[in-house]
Amino acid sequence: MELLDYVQYFPKVLDDAYCDYAISEMNNCDKFTNVFNNNYDCYGIDKKNELRHIYFPIIDSILSTKDKYLERIDIHQRNTEGVDFFQEFGERLRVQHHRKGGKTPTHVDNSITRNIKEPIKNDKGSNYYGLPGTDAKITIVLYLNDDYEGGKFFMDTPYKEYTTEKGSALVMPSGFMYPHGVKEIIEGERWSISAFLR
Repeated sequence: MELLDYVQYFPKVLDDAYCDYAISEMNNCDKFTNVFNNNYDCYGIDKKNELRHIYFPIIDSILSTKDKYLERIDIHQRNTEGVDFFQEFGERLRVQHHRKGGKTPTHVDNSITRNIKEPIKNDKGSNYYGLPGTDAKITIVLYLNDDYEGGKFFMDTPYKEYTTEKGSALVMPSGFMYPHGVKEIIEGERWSISAFLR
């Protein structure tokens, strides 16, 4: 398989009504903090905080997407049959909210190899949003809306842009070979949720 064959897109892993509900609930949460610039902020959802009521349906979607990903890349042909890979994930999911002018600079999700090209104000990496004391092996991003202009997800090396739809997911390895980012939002707001699995 080629490098970008391990970046996989899955349509409709969350239904539209649940995406709308999750965005509505997150819009009412005042705990978001700015990360890269004033037009991009984030918040961690877990089982105990203000957004816990949307946590479990999202986790179900993440785990089912993970299973589809492993089946698609046929990981079991290269590893011990029957092992449940990447079952362990952090209790905190990262909600990402980009407004007009917001973007995410090129980075990797594994905490050891983040190597972000632009300064960051308040980002704790996958050790905070994923598993304490460990590092992400795969990243799953759920897209809650698509009614914005710009804001395309891109892989940096080799370069490729991805068009994502409401309710879809993108899955990729988290390490140094998969630098990625989000292009600037031209109009509207972009909502997504990331999970980091080991």
